Amino acid sequence: MKKILKFFSIIWLLLGFSIVGSTIYGYYLLQKNDNRNSVLSFPIQNEKQVEENQQAKITDSLFDPESIQPVNAKDFANAQLHYEEIINQWGIGSIYIPSSIVQTKILSGMSNDNLMVGVGTYRSEQRLGKGNYVLLAHNLTQGGGVLNNIRQTEIGTLIYATDFSKIYEYRVTMNQVVNQSAGEVLNEPRENGKPLITLIRCEGGLNTDKRAVVQGELITSYSASEANNELKGNLGLVSAIQNQERVENTMVPNSTETVKNHDITSEEHTNQSIKKNKEINALKEEKERYSSFEKYCIWLVKECNNMYVLVIASVVYLLVLVVCILRKPYK
Repeated sequence: MKKILKFFSIIWLLLGFSIVGSTIYGYYLLQKNDNRNSVLSFPIQNEKQVEENQQAKITDSLFDPESIQPVNAKDFANAQLHYEEIINQWGIGSIYIPSSIVQTKILSGMSNDNLMVGVGTYRSEQRLGKGNYVLLAHNLTQGGGVLNNIRQTEIGTLIYATDFSKIYEYRVTMNQVVNQSAGEVLNEPRENGKPLITLIRCEGGLNTDKRAVVQGELITSYSASEANNELKGNLGLVSAIQNQERVENTMVPNSTETVKNHDITSEEHTNQSIKKNKEINALKEEKERYSSFEKYCIWLVKECNNMYVLVIASVVYLLVLVVCILRKPYK
């Protein structure tokens, strides 16, 4: 019996350490800014496709600043578990800031989920390269979020942004912490002024009235296909234009040879179309952001609403259990 109890105590001890360690690691993943979102790639598209894609997503997007609510670790964890789903549903672009190592996707609208997995657009009508392109993101009070490093952005350095068709380069002109009442950062440029990009996140504890703001002026734009492979990779772009295949209905002469050749051509065309579509679909599922184990760790965080109480209680329990096992003799 004593051997069974000893075995059970050891198993319980290992299980406890495993759960606590996994939960702490899950919380660490939420705080860590390792730009894993760059593994989710999108094909380079033409301008018509981009506009159609944006219009379709804008229709169902949320553009109400009053809907933005403070988030906790549980909310943040739940959003990360649905990362791919949110990105594929609302993704309309991406940004890359080398000086602060910020890489994230641009999402249509400012729903809480969007602001927890990427940067959300402030206005429905805004477009890259025009006016003031405002982007918002949530952050965890203990650290974390896609714009966690934004304060490290250096004045004079570049911000790269793409709508999956063109790449826009902005030069950083502002990096400040302002009061939330400083609405001028949302204003459109003055007449004849250069187009702007503005990135905003909360700065400080829960319900803080401070905002970290980075702003830049447009200096150039060019086709995404002209960028070097390194920049494409950092923006999550791949050189594959998603063209819609069109079937031409033409009259075919009534000859066996012509019909045979037409059938072969049609079959090759169909196979190429299927292969092309598979390649395009595979781009969005190139690699999951988190492994199965990491998702399990984040799920533990989601299920533990009061993280600090759980960790402290678990550690105390495990320490007492270890002391009891080491001090109690087994005969």
